[in-house]
Amino acid sequence: MKTYRKIILILFILLVYDHYTQAQVGSSCPNLNFSQLNFTDWICQISNSSGVGNTGYSYLTWTGSSPVSGRHTIMTDIYGYDSHTCNGSPNAQLALVPDGFNQSARFGNDNTMYEADAIIYQMTVDSNNALLLLHFAVVFEDPSHPADAQPNFELRFQDSNGVLLNIPANRYMVTSAPGIPGFHDCSSDIHWRDWTTVGVSLFSLIGQTVYIVIAASDCGYGGHFGYGYAVGECRPMEINLQYCCPEGSPAILEAPEGFVSYLWRNQPGKVVGTNRKLFIQIPYDGETYTVTMMSAMADVATLSCTLVCDEVNANINCDSTTYACYPGGVVLSGTATSKINKIAYGEWNISKISENAGTEYVSGDSAFTYFFNDTGYYKITYAAYTKAGCADTTSVIVYSRPAYAMDVNIHAPNEICK
Repeated sequence: MKTYRKIILILFILLVYDHYTQAQVGSSCPNLNFSQLNFTDWICQISNSSGVGNTGYSYLTWTGSSPVSGRHTIMTDIYGYDSHTCNGSPNAQLALVPDGFNQSARFGNDNTMYEADAIIYQMTVDSNNALLLLHFAVVFEDPSHPADAQPNFELRFQDSNGVLLNIPANRYMVTSAPGIPGFHDCSSDIHWRDWTTVGVSLFSLIGQTVYIVIAASDCGYGGHFGYGYAVGECRPMEINLQYCCPEGSPAILEAPEGFVSYLWRNQPGKVVGTNRKLFIQIPYDGETYTVTMMSAMADVATLSCTLVCDEVNANINCDSTTYACYPGGVVLSGTATSKINKIAYGEWNISKISENAGTEYVSGDSAFTYFFNDTGYYKITYAAYTKAGCADTTSVIVYSRPAYAMDVNIHAPNEICK
């Protein structure tokens, strides 16, 4: 950390530091999480299993592209629960929206008559969305029909022709039955799966367009329902490293969420951790750590990270609001750079440090104009932080002088105080 201290009169211009704040990367999977509270960027389809002989997604004929009222529904009641999951007895009840979200989508409903419903998301894989996190839940009636006629749920990753992608975890399909792994048996005829997170690595498909299909269907005899809920998000497929200079400070390596197991190894190959986060008390620049992860769909992914400490440099631009004598305000802007990560945010603190000392103003703006409330010495501090938690702080000390009231007529150019 470094601090610049300069005592100035407010009528002088402070030294200018030229840097550019790095911007946040925008979303690479818009509305995958239904944050727009609609099905924008989604394809909504319906089908009917009457006379088909199988309720599976690939056996049905699908039509439409827009949401159908009552069959494709945005859920926003974060305190609500699904009424068919036994009201919490004997198991926990299914929330309409999973923890961490304000909305989800339901596809299907508790009507019957051979209905089948699907939602499809199309995306081009790049380095910013190569990790897909899908959260889903399922509710089935169980009429004890033959398996091909039972209510059905399917999550699949396919190309534009409907062919499953060449990745290890390209499909999860389940039909209603008692004792399904991961499901609750609410009674003899209701089975449901609580919100489940599946992490899928699309790293090998960078540059390709993929289709994420989530579908549910009623039974093939027309009298029993099957439906589901879903919400998604995407992230870079990478290890998040929190390791700030100076070298030797503790390091934290955080693997992507969405996997059920994690196995960390150091450079010689020794197992050093089995949690999503790995804490290294005495790290060294240049060391490499590798994590092997397995998802709920048995997808195995491996990532590596080489330790390099991050250094942040923050600077302040401070100028008076006017060149006239005895101004009472300043124009402030903060800039920062990071050796490795992006600057996530900055924070200002303006405090009086002479008589009547105390904090006068706090802001998260990158640039603004501020007028002091009093006369005296002020410390203006700007702190910049990266998304990994590394930071730097810089400050200036400013003297706010009063504008003395004088009844004197002087005939002189306006530039006299410049």
